[in-house]
Amino acid sequence: MDASCIPALHHRKKIMNTKTHDSATKKIATTNTTVPLCGPMSDDASITAQVKTALEEYRSTRSLTRRVETRNGEVTLTGLAKNAAEKSLISKRVADIQGVTCLKNQMIVDPVMTS
Repeated sequence: MDASCIPALHHRKKIMNTKTHDSATKKIATTNTTVPLCGPMSDDASITAQVKTALEEYRSTRSLTRRVETRNGEVTLTGLAKNAAEKSLISKRVADIQGVTCLKNQMIVDPVMTS
């Protein structure tokens, strides 16, 4: 992972509690299992589709000119943003998508769009 890559937040691990009941001893045992929050089944094409869908859901990001590329879970965004706040919003939305391991937001704030 290079220095310009923003790690996705969902890669933290979650502890799942599993309770089992032993009918012979009438005791309940709790087992803690650490489970990664991102699914192993996420492939680059589905991640790209999820990113595009997520950006289309919001009015503020729907009309942007952008390109999404995904390689081994690393998403690179290029294109034009209206302002820095919009670029930041896009980063937050994309980093929350399951399967994204890191995000490189290379979008450029277009001075023509801001005026």
